Amino acid sequence: MKQPLLTLIALASLCNFLTAQSTGDYRSVGSGPWESAATWESYDGIAWTSATVAPNGTNSNVITILNGDNIDNDSQNIQGDQIVVEDGGILFVAVGDLTILNGTGDDLVLNGDLNMGGGTLIVDGNLIVSATGHIECGSSDIFRGVGTIEIAPGGSINIFSTGADFVLGEGLSLNNNGQMNWSGAGDFIIQDANTAINNFANMDLSGDGNLDMTGTNNAVNNNSNLFFNYLVNFISSGGTNAALNNNVGGTILLANAITIGISSDVVFNNHGSVQIESVSTLDVANSNGVHDGTYDVDGTLSGAADVSFTGPTFSVSGTVSLTNLQFNGSTNQTLTGGGTIQNMQMYNSAGLTLGSDITVEGNMIFNAGIIDANGFTFICGAASSLAINSSSWVYGKLRHTF
Repeated sequence: MKQPLLTLIALASLCNFLTAQSTGDYRSVGSGPWESAATWESYDGIAWTSATVAPNGTNSNVITILNGDNIDNDSQNIQGDQIVVEDGGILFVAVGDLTILNGTGDDLVLNGDLNMGGGTLIVDGNLIVSATGHIECGSSDIFRGVGTIEIAPGGSINIFSTGADFVLGEGLSLNNNGQMNWSGAGDFIIQDANTAINNFANMDLSGDGNLDMTGTNNAVNNNSNLFFNYLVNFISSGGTNAALNNNVGGTILLANAITIGISSDVVFNNHGSVQIESVSTLDVANSNGVHDGTYDVDGTLSGAADVSFTGPTFSVSGTVSLTNLQFNGSTNQTLTGGGTIQNMQMYNSAGLTLGSDITVEGNMIFNAGIIDANGFTFICGAASSLAINSSSWVYGKLRHTF
């Protein structure tokens, strides 16, 4: 009785295998150019046969690059839909274009590698980078389109530039739930209307160049961990409404004695946590941002901006040398750290409580609200000037050095 049972199991497995295929499916038969029919075989509804033409997304159903196969565009423009790159498979695009058409379901599922070499990736549908998937790209590569790139947990995209720019455009959304890295020399250009990066996991922007948002409503939105480990300037050459947003739940960390500059053309909003390590500097030139998160400044927070801080806690053990740091919350705020502030303005009628001694070296304007020294000392340096009114003062120890 065992042999008939095994036969039935084998037949069931074969049926499952056959029903997994659909007429018009393509799969690779080895490494080679995408446009060569010899690279592929297609399913005719009964069996896999040698392809007579290469797949292009309109003459094909699911297109699969199998484990171990390396398919390249041979400097040609290629396109497809319902593309699956298996773990261990490679799709390489150089010089020409790869267009991901917007058809049924996910339009490219990357379980293996997509390697770029000065090519253009046009994403009009959805590109999914799975937990085993990886994109390697950089100088002279262009990613554009009206679709989305979704990096799943465990997946990654690595942008490494060697002098030439990397471009993201045409309203493409890059959503990172895995690991995103930008490094090397060259600018990262975000162009055209509504093109955006949305980070929900780990993003390391440590390229030696400018992150230039040249379009309309371009944004880098951080919702998790954004790390800087090299010199980066956020600028907007001819763009409008460019923004770096550190959203609720987001943490921005500056490390390794670097300076990150945010130009006057880029709005910086901090709704999360900003951590500036010792010897590192965040320079902010735009005064229009919302700052209702927290700051931990062990290094330097500088720039031409007037920062209106409405968050709960501001810690400075280093230096704040903004044009003005305004405390402007609607509930009592905390100022701690023992560091130095160049120019400070008190606008919070609900009050400010010290968690350590604090020194103001320049102008100190008391406009509204009481600073509760809380057993510590509020120190105004020798070069500071004080402007006090009847509704704002220091309750506790105030020392003005001369």
